[in-house]
Amino acid sequence: MMCWIMGPRDAPTLARACELGVAMQLTNIARDVGADALLGRIYLPRQWLREAGIDAQAWLAAPRFDAALGQVVERLLQEADRLYAQGQTGIAALPPDCRAAILAASLIYGEIGQQLRREGLDSVAQRTVVSTGRKLVLLASAWTQARFIHMPAQSAPPLAAIAPMVEGCSAQAQTQQRSSPGWFPNRAMPQRVEWMFDLLERREHERLRRRHRNGSAPLDS
Repeated sequence: MMCWIMGPRDAPTLARACELGVAMQLTNIARDVGADALLGRIYLPRQWLREAGIDAQAWLAAPRFDAALGQVVERLLQEADRLYAQGQTGIAALPPDCRAAILAASLIYGEIGQQLRREGLDSVAQRTVVSTGRKLVLLASAWTQARFIHMPAQSAPPLAAIAPMVEGCSAQAQTQQRSSPGWFPNRAMPQRVEWMFDLLERREHERLRRRHRNGSAPLDS
């Protein structure tokens, strides 16, 4: 959504933006293992748990941290690290005045994983936070690094889970661009935000119409 608001609509940039979002969500999952367990939830991949010798339902009944769980958390953080590195290359396609902010958000979120590692990967007994001082250092680093980011000439394909969304958004953007060249980049930021929310409302209305036609929900639900 933020990528759309800022302007870029091509598939490679949208893919990198989505990957940053996925990386941040994986970081959330790794950080909140204990908090989620208290709510009766577990978001760690069940297959990874089985491979580590952990029965998900038994563990959920009595959550605790051990070396096996630490291996699963580390595996999740490694995947997040890969997506942070891949996703950050797309920042080069953003407007120059947006790059540092997005890079800072990426670096700070990624630091949660690094701090979790320093704490022994135990996200059951405690919830990892990044100190204010460390955040300020990362903000300064983002401001410096943002201008040196480059998009690779050969773009990696998006994650399978996000590919349909990337392809759909990119195709819609191309259609709109052909019918109204240059319509989006020339708008001021408040207009871009307003346009984005209007798009979301229209898509939600279309979704409800489809559900209504299928008889699964009333139109005004």
